[in-house]
Amino acid sequence: MMNANKWLLFLLLIGALLISGCSSEESQQDRDQQPNPKTPDVGLHFTLDRPTVEGLKKGEIRGVSVQLGDTEKKVHQKLGEPQEQKDQRGSLELKYEGGRLQFIKMKDTSQLNSMVFPISKKRNEIIQLLGRPEQERTLNKQPEMSFAVGPYQLLFLTDKKSKEGPYNEVLIIKE
Repeated sequence: MMNANKWLLFLLLIGALLISGCSSEESQQDRDQQPNPKTPDVGLHFTLDRPTVEGLKKGEIRGVSVQLGDTEKKVHQKLGEPQEQKDQRGSLELKYEGGRLQFIKMKDTSQLNSMVFPISKKRNEIIQLLGRPEQERTLNKQPEMSFAVGPYQLLFLTDKKSKEGPYNEVLIIKE
């Protein structure tokens, strides 16, 4: 079980995801003005499969060249410039081909604290790979499932109203 502080951080990240997922005309204009013409392969290739689950249990995120806890500077060195960057209220989100990386900003540095990857898996496929969810709930009429896997907490999100999915994103944080 996560302690109260980690649970609060987890809920804040969910809120940030929901806020950043809501599109507005202004945010669409911002996106149109900030695209990066370079879209090289940056090393974010997350696939939810058995080898990935085994890696997660050992503390490794297969197909991803950065790690939770890396600084913003280290991420830029490894992945280059993001396609999109959002700086808001103590957090920073970098969008790359293959996923979004979220940082908590501190005094002099920003530390990578979560990764969000696109997936397309139905509830039963996820449960088949990970076992029974630690928690299932509905937030804003959208089902969520969370799992503890090794040192990570995985939160599966869907924009569908059915808890069967398919789930289209997975948020990964380190416990």
